[in-house]
Amino acid sequence: MEERPADKTCSDCKCRNCSPITAMAERVDAYVTARSLIKEIPRPEDDPISAEEVLVLANWLFYGEGDDDD
Repeated sequence: MEERPADKTCSDCKCRNCSPITAMAERVDAYVTARSLIKEIPRPEDDPISAEEVLVLANWLFYGEGDDDD
């Protein structure tokens, strides 16, 4: 008789909601991706990339489109 694999529990899960390491890695990935994308936009040399620009885009990449239709 074959044994059925045990169902995953929250402690076995590695999603960003259950694992702080995964959540941190995904946030860093979103930040690095956002910074790379913003660097590709043509802009004057005397206009540096602001942290706010990067964080807004990283937040969107990490959480996706929100329901902010208020």
